[in-house]
This record gives sequence, structure tokens and C-alpha cells, in this order.
Amino acid sequence: MYKLRKTALTLLGVLLVGAAIFGLRTFNMRRGLPVLLASEYEIIHNDSLTLMTGQGLTQIADNKNFTLWLNFDCGNIELYHKEAAYTWRSAPSEREMYLERSNELWMNNLQSPVMFTFADNLQSMIPRLGNVHNQDTQMQIFELPCGGVRVHFIFRATGIEIGYDIRLTETGFLVDVPPNLVTDGDTAPFLTEFIIFPFLGATRSDTDDTGYLFMPDGPGALIHFHLSRQFNHSFIEPVFGRDLAYITDINTADLRQFFGPRVHFPVYGIHRNDHSMMAVISRGESLADIIGNPAYVQTGFNSAHARFSYRSSFRVITNAQTREGFFRFTDTIFSELRSVDFYFLTGEDAGWVGMAQAYRRHLVEKYNLERRPSEEMPLTLYIIGGDMTMGTLGNLFVPITTFDQAREMLSFFHEQGVGNVNAIMTGWQRRGNSVESPNKYPAARQLGGDSDLRRLISHADDLGYSVILMDNFSTIAQAGRGIRLRRDTVYNAQGFSLFGGWHLTASASRQMFDSDWERLDGYGAHGVLPIGFGQFLLTDFNANAPMSRTQMLTSIQEMAAHMQSLSGILYFSLPQSFLIGPGAVFSSMPIQGTFMTMLDETVPFYPIALHGYVRYYAPTYNWMSEPRRDMLRALAWGALPNFELTYTPSEDLWGLMNTHIYSTEFYRRRDEFIGVYNRFHEAFYMISGKVITSYMEIGDIIEVSFEDVTIYVNMGIEDAVHNGVLVSGLDFVIREGL
Repeated sequence: MYKLRKTALTLLGVLLVGAAIFGLRTFNMRRGLPVLLASEYEIIHNDSLTLMTGQGLTQIADNKNFTLWLNFDCGNIELYHKEAAYTWRSAPSEREMYLERSNELWMNNLQSPVMFTFADNLQSMIPRLGNVHNQDTQMQIFELPCGGVRVHFIFRATGIEIGYDIRLTETGFLVDVPPNLVTDGDTAPFLTEFIIFPFLGATRSDTDDTGYLFMPDGPGALIHFHLSRQFNHSFIEPVFGRDLAYITDINTADLRQFFGPRVHFPVYGIHRNDHSMMAVISRGESLADIIGNPAYVQTGFNSAHARFSYRSSFRVITNAQTREGFFRFTDTIFSELRSVDFYFLTGEDAGWVGMAQAYRRHLVEKYNLERRPSEEMPLTLYIIGGDMTMGTLGNLFVPITTFDQAREMLSFFHEQGVGNVNAIMTGWQRRGNSVESPNKYPAARQLGGDSDLRRLISHADDLGYSVILMDNFSTIAQAGRGIRLRRDTVYNAQGFSLFGGWHLTASASRQMFDSDWERLDGYGAHGVLPIGFGQFLLTDFNANAPMSRTQMLTSIQEMAAHMQSLSGILYFSLPQSFLIGPGAVFSSMPIQGTFMTMLDETVPFYPIALHGYVRYYAPTYNWMSEPRRDMLRALAWGALPNFELTYTPSEDLWGLMNTHIYSTEFYRRRDEFIGVYNRFHEAFYMISGKVITSYMEIGDIIEVSFEDVTIYVNMGIEDAVHNGVLVSGLDFVIREGL
């Protein structure tokens, strides 16, 4: 009897455990995630619009530059560029399709104005492709009150609906995808992603067309059309980086997401013969991937497009000990307005430089930018205060540069005749570079404490210099000092604080800055560099105040404006385009790409778009693998130099937790840094406040014009003559009035 009872109890225990596991799995599969608030938009319903009828290609809009045609049978468009006498098509021509050897699905995709992926259930991770031709499609066309046209598709095979509004502009056309035009109904199958005009401007490599795809990798990159070289993968990158709220497994082996985004600006393009198309994702960019397909990866066409998310996938963790789990799509949908501005260029303006100049005009209008005045180039110094090292009984603080030693540095540069210095003080807080935010005040006692920090900033004032204090208002090492995980940290898609409590919510970040600024302003700081600010654009599933990725972007922009209004000088550690604004300074403009194999050439597209309106810096001189060459390239790209300094000898920096440059010792490198500054500061003064009007690379020579100033840069070691100008090896010549 006892054995029977014991066996029954054991069996009951097993059943309860199994039921608990099953219940947890079912809960995680079916749990309703917080509803993410949509961005504000004006809804125009179809029943308030006039239905249009027609057949085949029909002209729907015309202005002095373009004529827009719509195919009433399938929704494809054709745009006639009058100046170029050239027609752009959203589907390949019959001649191009004759050369294609894809299967039926991709033949249909190529000729469809809309593509989408869908899943049979939310636990299916193998989405299927849909298009206008394989979905028993009903199409409706409506006249919009703004003069545009709405095209609405009902895909009866899946119950999915997708529509777009199109309006002709002076520079091309604008496509809006209102949220009320994208739906998948209440039951399976479920929409996951969609693309509008996936093959607009696509071209083959086995025709007479020459050109390249433009991709926003780093500062910009080109994928040339190749006939002999075939790739097996595409350029696919999320705008502004991955959304870490959908990474629920902290032990993920893919650590690239922590390195920040590859794509800092939402632009792509196609250059085809003497013509080009450039697309700027102007709304919903944070929910988009930019994709560049070289010929023969998917089809025989070179193509570029934006792919928008409707749902996102994430890994449901069912066992916290083993990290076991499964992937699924969110119940939550992204209800956002998506907009893409298409620009069309021709002739001398059609290359990537012309695209960059068109993007500059877009940014000036969007952010109401004004030209920067000509100004003396500041000598920008990063001065490391302190760091941590591992000790027997815990981490130990290591002073690297005391505040009095930093005063000594500034006095030296003043004695050398440097009139303008921006000193960015890092590692100055209570535990140095390993600061355990928010427990970071007062200033490190081993460096001299609050009183010596005030003396340093006062001394800088006397010299006419500025001291910018690096701080962190975005992430925390641990809760404390008023920070609570449940209330103040971002939650991931499974409903847990992201990485155990790491990233602050938008409101908590704002509160931390307001609290910190009282201390920073009390020190007399001339500005702030909020390290990592805007680096991680996250969806926040915190049930107290859920926030979509788009809302997070808007909140970051509002906080940046707030910080600017208080702090004076405001540096950003990454050049995210949504941080562009009057007074913004980017501390690290990439001067090289990511070396992805399908990319043929890195180009300064982004610097050309920004120069004259936004100040930006090259990567720190000490980090440069080839400082002389990299500084020359930085000059050609209009990027200011900056240097990192420590008072402590370089050999004493080994083994510190956050200091990874061992070539920073003040007394060893100060004369070198002065030499670099003196060599470049006059050139930067001559080009400051001016836009880049032309750029070309011919062999080792870079020729770049900043309006009436032209710089010839020789990246080779041998002297060279270019346009009658002798340029010594690894040097530059500057000419005015050319």
C-alpha cells in the first residue's frame, strides 16, 4: 500500500511538472504582448474616396519634370523623366524578362508592384512569398484629395490586404503606405513583411546597362554591376541596427548586435547608365531593412528596395537554466505609416555624389538646417580620467589622469598657441570608465574630486577652452539610486527586463539626464557627450508604458533637443541621421565600410550630405591603423581630427577594463598631436561651413571641391601631378578659386 501511494505521488509530481512546462509553453505561445501605440497619422478610408476605372497604362499625373503612368491591370508604374527622356519602370521590360531564367514564383515576383511574406501560424518560421500574380488578387484604384492615387490590393488567397498612395513631386514621387491599408485579418495566415516596388529600376548585368547599387553601409558603399562575378548573398541590414528587444536569449552567440548599427541613414539607390534613382525612407524607417540584391543572387537582376516589418520574430525561452526555447512571431503588429521619397537624377547629377547632394537637400528641408559659419578647427582631446582593474578582493580604481594633470595638458597646448580646444573628459566619475550608472557621483576622489574638477573647468574658461563631460543616460550596470527594474528599464518581447536590467526607458533616461545635468552644470561643464545615446533603438514592452520603436525614435529626438537647449555643446557618439539637428556634433563618422564581400567600393556619401551643416569627426587618431593615410582621407571627407590622451605612461594601461589604446601618453605624443593639428587646421578653416560640390578618385589622387576651395590628396607614396598640380606622396595641396 505504501509503495503504491509513493508511486502515485511520484506520478502525480511528474504530471504536475509536465503540466507546468506545458502551461508555460502555452502561455508564452499565446500570451498577449502589450499593445504598442501607433504613431500619429491622418486616416483616409477608401469609402471616402472616388473609385477610378481604366485599363492598361494610364497617365495619372504630370508636372514640368515628370509624367507618371499607372497600369490599371496590375498596379505597376512607369515614370517618364522629361529632361532625361528616360522611363523608369517598377517591373522589367519584356526584353529583360525574356532573358530571365527564374522559376514561376520569381517570374511573378519580378512583375509585381508588391511582394510580401506570410506565415501559416505564428509559430512557423518558414514564411512564404506572395505577390499580385499568385494570390487571386483584387485591385482597387482611388483618387486622393491631394492629387495622388491610391492602389489597394486584396489578396483573396490569404486574406491579406496591402495598399499604397502615390503622389508626383518636383523631384520624383512619394509613396505612402498608411496603416489602415495593411492588414491580415483575424486568422491565419499572418502577414510578416512587405515590399512596395521591389524591382523599381532593376537592371540586368547581361545587357548593355552599366552602373551600381548604392547601399548605406558605413559612410556609403557601391555594388557594381558584374557579369563575370556572381554572389551568393545580398546586402540586408536593418536601418539603425537590430532591435534588441527581440533578442530574448542573453547567451546569443551573435554579438554583432552590440557593436551598433551598420546603417546610420535610410537611403538606397540605383545608378543605371546616365540616370539614377535614390530612395529615402522618410517615415517608418526604424521598421525597415534595406536590401541590395546583386544579379544572380535571387534573380538575374540587380535590385534595391526597402522591406518593412509587420511582425517580428523572437525566441521564447521555456527553460531559464538551459536557455531552451523556440521561435515565433509576435501577436503585436507594427501599425505605422511608412513613406518613401523617390528622387530621379540624370546626367552629371546622376552619380552617387549627385545622390548625396539630393539627400543633403532632403535633410536641410526635413530638419530645417542652416549653414555653419567658417570657424577655427578645435583641437579635440579625449582625456581619460580613470578606469578599473581586477583585484584580489574586487575591482580596484586606477587613476590615469588627475584633474590637475588635465590642467597641465591644457596649459601646454595654450602655450603652443592653440586657440581653440575641446577637452572631452571621460572616466571622471566615481568609478572611472567602469562607472556603475546611476551610482556615479561624486567625481572620482582619486582624481581630485568635485573641487578639482571645478578648478579644471574654471582653468579652461580662463584659456578660452571648453570641457565636455562624457556621461551615460541610456544604460545602467545595476539598479539603484532611484532606478527600479520594473518601472525604469526596457522590457523585451517575452516580457522580461532586457538583459536583466540594462537599458533605461525613455522617461527614465530623461529623468537621469535632468538629475545629472544639475551636477554637470554645477561643475561648469560647457557640454556633454551622452555615450551610446541613440545607439540602440528599441521597442519597449514594459507594460507600464509600452513604446514602439518609432515612438522610441521620436522620444530620443525630443530628448536630444532638450539636452541641446541646456548643455550648449552636444556630441553624439554615433552619426544616426535621426539625431541630426542644429548644433549636433557627431564624434565618430566612419571613414571605411564593413568589408562585406559583395561591396565593391566605400564612398563618402554621408559626409557629402552633411558637410557645411553638421560638424563631424573622424575616428580617434590613436585608433587609426594607418594614421597618415586615414587623416588624409578624413580631410578629403571633411571630417575633423581628434586625439586621446592620458598622463599615465602607456605601459601602465595594460589590463584595464575599458582602456584599450596603449599609445596615449601625453609626454610621448603631445608634440606629434600638435604637428598634426598645425598641418591640418588651416585647411579645415578654409572648408568649414562649405558644402562638398564634387568628389572623384583617380588612382591615388582624391580631388574634392568645397565650393570655391579644391583639395588634392595623394594617398600614394609617390609624388604625382594631377590637373597640373604637383602633390607629394602622402600629402595634400589646397587651392582657392578653382
